[in-house]
Amino acid sequence: MKSNKLLLVNGIASIIAGIFIIYFSLQSSSFEFVDLIVSFIENYIWALLIMLINVFLLILSLAGMSHYSGDSRVNKMNHQMLLFASIMGFIPFLAIFAGLLSIGAGFLYLQDLKNFKKITTGKTVIMGRKTFESIGRPLPNRKNIVLSKNGDKKLVKEKGIEIYQNLEDLISHYKNSQEEIFIIGGEQIYKEFLQKEQVSRLYISYIDFSDCEADAYFPEIDYENWKITEEKKYDNWKFCMYEKK
Repeated sequence: MKSNKLLLVNGIASIIAGIFIIYFSLQSSSFEFVDLIVSFIENYIWALLIMLINVFLLILSLAGMSHYSGDSRVNKMNHQMLLFASIMGFIPFLAIFAGLLSIGAGFLYLQDLKNFKKITTGKTVIMGRKTFESIGRPLPNRKNIVLSKNGDKKLVKEKGIEIYQNLEDLISHYKNSQEEIFIIGGEQIYKEFLQKEQVSRLYISYIDFSDCEADAYFPEIDYENWKITEEKKYDNWKFCMYEKK
């Protein structure tokens, strides 16, 4: 993740904005389309405020899409939900649903941050060069290892990271380590490590949002070789942990 602050801003702002939108929607005495339009006109100050909130949410969603592009650890559904909510919010009779969707997106943003920090804090994380560049800095309270085939000189100047040009050299160096080391992306790095016997555990989040396309994918898993050891279900996604059989 490029910035924990942006995840926090998007999460908290989405929740607060959603509450505001719902509050205003509930002030109307009727949920008929025409009555809501009249209500917006008669209460133009509130209507203007809601429009500004929707513009703000639209900007946040687009900023999130751009900022976290290529970062496989942040669910793209978060941005898409927020974008959809901001568009729905401009339609009076859909405003209350926009508010609910905005709140849902906010909680997903915060859950992303919470899960990742909880699992990896104090541990070693391995990532590809593109993933590191998308983050923009070493992740705090973690040992950062970057795989870069060309040994980018810009990376050499970064403090707080180790650089390896070869996957085999990296595995050889840490083969006797007893600590849990995390592979955090991107797509090609996942593919290469899944072929190695050293990978013994998977932490996977499944998102129920089939209508949207993604620009990067986690490699297909042969579930015959893995057993599920933990499963947590949420409203529209679930988190699973697998151990190699």
